[in-house]
Amino acid sequence: MHGGAVRVCGSATLSHWGLPHQSPQDDSEGPIDLLVSDVVMPEVGGRELAEGALKLWPGLKVLFMSGYTQDVVLKEGVQKGSAFLQKPFTPAGLAQKVRETLDSAARSTAPL
Repeated sequence: MHGGAVRVCGSATLSHWGLPHQSPQDDSEGPIDLLVSDVVMPEVGGRELAEGALKLWPGLKVLFMSGYTQDVVLKEGVQKGSAFLQKPFTPAGLAQKVRETLDSAARSTAPL
């Protein structure tokens, strides 16, 4: 699925479940509470992206997702215990994991 289609689908899913959100292209200046990122990406890995985001927003929570096995996810530097959603997932599964991650007491801390 193309990145633009993923944003539209993710946005529609979160809206359907009543979860406020913004896309990277949004001009909103509100607080950012959660970063949802794939683990393996072509330019920069999810862990590296999260580390950079945590420098800008220290209280940010991070939800990783991947279709790769746990071994690959761990090799990419995502620690056990990090909020994680295995692909493929349903829209309801995404919404539930976003809610769980936002409601969790622990904030993300570096290193991930």
